[in-house]
Amino acid sequence: MKKVIIALVVIVIAVAGVGYWQGWFKFDKGGAHFDKDAFNKTKQTVSKKAKDMKEKIGHLTTKSKEETDKDKKANLEKIKDELETLHKEHEDLEKQTEGATDEKLAEIHKKLEELDKKIAKAQEKADELLK
Repeated sequence: MKKVIIALVVIVIAVAGVGYWQGWFKFDKGGAHFDKDAFNKTKQTVSKKAKDMKEKIGHLTTKSKEETDKDKKANLEKIKDELETLHKEHEDLEKQTEGATDEKLAEIHKKLEELDKKIAKAQEKADELLK
């Protein structure tokens, strides 16, 4: 039971830290307040990244169809598939933000940041192949 309580405390601290870092929480003499505008700004940034990723996937699809080198074509297809999977995960997480609690939002944001790192690596691989 003690481990469960410690885990919950750590989660609450992590959520508060991420929320504060992103500007979602404001602290004053009246206590802590959730800043929906800051959260919505973060959400819009995430949505723009998702749109950019869709465009990148479309570009990779076109390039892989035009490619004549079998190895390069296979690598482009692999990266395209990876990006599509990551994009789906991204969209699923975005849908979870609707009506989510502050704690859940911070958890989702952390997962989105991890996905963004994976996406950036996949896009770098794609850019190298497209040179």
